[in-house]
Amino acid sequence: MAMPCCAKVSRPCLLREGQPAFRANLMEAYSYRCVVTECDAPQALEAAHIRPYGDLGTNDIYNGLLLRADIHTLFDRNMLAVDPQTREVRLAPPLSMTQYRTFSGRRLPDPKEEWQRPSQDLLNERWEEFQKAWKTTLALSCSWPLAVVAAVVHDMQASA
Repeated sequence: MAMPCCAKVSRPCLLREGQPAFRANLMEAYSYRCVVTECDAPQALEAAHIRPYGDLGTNDIYNGLLLRADIHTLFDRNMLAVDPQTREVRLAPPLSMTQYRTFSGRRLPDPKEEWQRPSQDLLNERWEEFQKAWKTTLALSCSWPLAVVAAVVHDMQASA
């Protein structure tokens, strides 16, 4: 499968206290695979915080997902989210007609052990942020093609 096209994103690589262990724990929990794409290249995998570390998030395994670098960037920008009820991937409207659409609706795998699962409360919190960001955008935007709007409405109805 071809890699999705996207603009180059640079992000500072800050080594936070506990970050290497956080990543190692997520790698082990998810069998060294991205929870969205199933990518198994360790060099491309990152430990993503559900609640950002800078917003009083922690390096506890329940606050993390193992994501491929581009998926991590989209997750951090609220362009991709996890429906906390179904644990399915949902995309922001601008991605619904891109190659990323192949991940829409994909259910996240459970980690090896139940105690390693992401926090339901944190997933709910992140989902609310995602919905707020994109419902506002939908309400204000009239310039998207009808196919994009239809795909967004379908995704929102499916997650309701």
